[in-house]
Amino acid sequence: MLSLCEIVARLEDALMGVKGSYLLFICCSGDVSVRTKRRTFFVDEGLYVYVGSGWGTGGVLARLRRHACISGRPFWHIDFLLRSGCTPVGFSVLPSAREREVAAALSGMHSYVTGFGCSDDPGSPSHLFAVKNIFGVYSSLAERGLMHGLTIMLGECL
Repeated sequence: MLSLCEIVARLEDALMGVKGSYLLFICCSGDVSVRTKRRTFFVDEGLYVYVGSGWGTGGVLARLRRHACISGRPFWHIDFLLRSGCTPVGFSVLPSAREREVAAALSGMHSYVTGFGCSDDPGSPSHLFAVKNIFGVYSSLAERGLMHGLTIMLGECL
């Protein structure tokens, strides 16, 4: 089976130049304490979805490459989480959605890790959400017209 990093590499041509938001599905096989430069977050075992922005330089491809291949020095909260024993297991690309809209849709339906990944979005309680499965995520987003794009999943969590 291909790793998520290998899948992103194979989709490079399709993702080149794509801007938008993305979801990164993450499996934490145990409880973890995530220590960043300024904070410590406690993340329970389970499946999570992280909402990220691919509107900047390099677009969605650069962000997915960084997370799926776990490259670069840890900078963002998600970088620290992925180095704490949690594994990326899938992603969705949402080409026209804004990160803030996606996080708002999920925060009303799913529990979250307070303050995670939203330092630049003071109106959002989090950008990391605990989910039971991907279908709940999709229904939360579909209700607001935000679920359209490419999704790749490697398998189940736990």
